[in-house]
Amino acid sequence: LLQQGLERLRQTQRIGLRALIDVAGLQPDRLSAIDIGFQLGPRLNAAGRMDDANPVVELLTTSNPVQAGVLARNLEGLNNQRRMETRQIYAAAQDQIAQDPTLLDWEALVLAHPSWHAGILGIVAGQLAEQYARPVVLLTMSDDGPARGSARSAPGYDIGAAIAAQADLLLHHGGHPGAAGLALHPDNIPAFRRRLSN
Repeated sequence: LLQQGLERLRQTQRIGLRALIDVAGLQPDRLSAIDIGFQLGPRLNAAGRMDDANPVVELLTTSNPVQAGVLARNLEGLNNQRRMETRQIYAAAQDQIAQDPTLLDWEALVLAHPSWHAGILGIVAGQLAEQYARPVVLLTMSDDGPARGSARSAPGYDIGAAIAAQADLLLHHGGHPGAAGLALHPDNIPAFRRRLSN
């Protein structure tokens, strides 16, 4: 299926996909699974992560070459913004750890910051889970609302079940063994960190 899909994609007549391939600097006749996973996919996902996914639908359905070019360039801009904010959140998380190394004494790394972009937390949580070989939960907080965030797991740890087991501390949650999302009152973060680590 992958090989057949790649062959179809290499010859696509969809104007929006052709515009996206061009903006990404790829050669249509040499597209690979790596190009999809690391070039086209992130550009398509960036809209939903940063703002609204509707422009992706427009890109994939348009028959107007000018509109396709504009939409593809907008997605490129959103993807660049996503990359920049990913680097900033990663650096801020590392700074929190440097400021308080006891955070690494816990079996689960739980970090929170009010200015982190919720749509990117899962990406950075995955990077940190790989780096520190433990489950990671990153949360963003508003002044008057709940802390919301994303979790990523380390091998052998079912993060979805572990978070579900803390339901009494949470406003809502959902996920699977590798990833999850959640919301909780900020006052519950220390207890959540302790219980998730246990």
